[in-house]
Amino acid sequence: RGTARGGRNDLLLRVKLAEAIKSRNQAEESFLGMKRGNEAKITAAFNDHRLQLDRVAFELASKKVERDGLREQIAGRQRQSLDERAASESLEAELTALRADFGRTSAERDDQIESFNETVEKVRAEAEDLRRQLETEVARKLSLLARRERRGRGG
Repeated sequence: RGTARGGRNDLLLRVKLAEAIKSRNQAEESFLGMKRGNEAKITAAFNDHRLQLDRVAFELASKKVERDGLREQIAGRQRQSLDERAASESLEAELTALRADFGRTSAERDDQIESFNETVEKVRAEAEDLRRQLETEVARKLSLLARRERRGRGG
């Protein structure tokens, strides 16, 4: 009766360990999938922002060249030059807003990755505890079996 109960406990520990390992593997797969997805999204966003930044920087440089040329050629068109400056500042503000948006996106990604890492570590720790319990139980069972076998030979 003790062997059946011990075997049942051993079996329960093995089932719990298998479930913990499966849960950990699923969490890890989920985390890696989400990580790859997030990295792909961030890369795409970064590339889009980089293209936008390049386009805006090119437009900004073009506007500055055009503005400077107008000042040299036509002194009387000061009003037009002021309009170009306003457009340039608007583009710079848009560039600043894009940079700020990219910074927020990166910070959110870092927070998500940190959260996923904490979850994975927690699941790993739980699996390690279950593995230790199983090893302890198996060692105890083997010791009991060895004692029983010695008694059977000696008795």
